[in-house]
Amino acid sequence: MSSLQGWYRFYGDFNDSSGNTRNGVAGGNASASDGVATFDGVNDIVTIDKAVISGDTFTICFWAFISSTQTAVAGYFCADGGDADNLFIRQANANQYFCGIGETQLDNLITVSRDAWHFNVIFHDTDGNYGWYIDDMVTAKETKAGSNFAAIQTEFNLGNRTDLLRDLEGLLRDFRVYNRVLAVEERQKLYNSSRRNPRGFNRGVLRGVA
Repeated sequence: MSSLQGWYRFYGDFNDSSGNTRNGVAGGNASASDGVATFDGVNDIVTIDKAVISGDTFTICFWAFISSTQTAVAGYFCADGGDADNLFIRQANANQYFCGIGETQLDNLITVSRDAWHFNVIFHDTDGNYGWYIDDMVTAKETKAGSNFAAIQTEFNLGNRTDLLRDLEGLLRDFRVYNRVLAVEERQKLYNSSRRNPRGFNRGVLRGVA
């Protein structure tokens, strides 16, 4: 059985290609075309069923491109029911971002250059350990222990928070959610294959990571 719980390819819609029919519902001007989801920074949001992350072990993988004109405190994704339900990456200031899971946050702000594509991997395991990889799939930008995250209790949103106060101005592509922690070889495979073939990776090249 595949561990892929949600796969959003963005070819004309926000439907789930994992076979689990956890299709996204777009709000505002969020659009999907030719493998890219576009958010214009003004009340755009894509809402996904909370069942996409139903336990405490997961990996989230995606490519992101943040516009140089981004001015809001943007969120790549947010699940914001409160306390142990928290799960987000959002902008802190300028080119710096931070990640929060449960009632904890990574200790350091992470610098992410704008107007460039970056491959992101977020993981969380059953012992409460989590971390964030950007482009380098071997060495995490930061890891931390002690999260109390259990599962998403509300919806899972791309490009914003439920109250529309985390507007993303930028692009997402090949957004995947697994119900396990991917091994370094799997992370590397996803990154290397999609970097070499930026169109083809959304068309089944990477089905080997199941």
